[in-house]
Amino acid sequence: MVRLRDAELDADEHVRPLHDPEPIPHARSMAPTPDTCESGDMRVQLKLVLDCPPDAAWEAIRSPDVFREVYHPLANVEPIDPPTFPERWPDGPTLLRVTSISGLVPLGEQVMDLARAERDGVRILEDRGHAVTGPLAALTLWRHRMAVSAIDAPSTGPGQRTATLYRDRLDVRGPTSVPLWPVLWELWQYRGGRLKKLAPTFARRFGR
Repeated sequence: MVRLRDAELDADEHVRPLHDPEPIPHARSMAPTPDTCESGDMRVQLKLVLDCPPDAAWEAIRSPDVFREVYHPLANVEPIDPPTFPERWPDGPTLLRVTSISGLVPLGEQVMDLARAERDGVRILEDRGHAVTGPLAALTLWRHRMAVSAIDAPSTGPGQRTATLYRDRLDVRGPTSVPLWPVLWELWQYRGGRLKKLAPTFARRFGR
């Protein structure tokens, strides 16, 4: 069962926004708790309002094109199996190759294993894949969940527009989870910033 748990139900609690001035958590929040032992030793979360309708945001987070754009120019992603990118990510496993900015330095191969769910008007996309090679391969758990729901957009004129409340949670576990956490935190902040920048184009691009 795909559940976002506290990232979905209590999104204000323990969520580190993009403007958080203290990227490294204090010792108590880094220490394993019964909840983190269940879902991952280390956690990164985002909660953003995206300037697009939720239908467009849902299409965007399932788009390989947007996936590559949010990591650009930090990393380049190439398909292995299947050998070409689909229009939308399918449910189930997809094998990818990740390289550095120049595309010359390999960062490893990653299996993305997706499942979709919907609960109480919240659409959830979950990746429970794993790294095959590279710096993430020592992790024993990779659980990435993205949730999309409707929210009233800030009013700038007559009428009311609908925007997207986007919630993102990554749980990782393994012997390298602690040293990797600051890197993943910074990467997730970059992803969030890129999503916010790209979001106004999603309705036009995805016809929603």
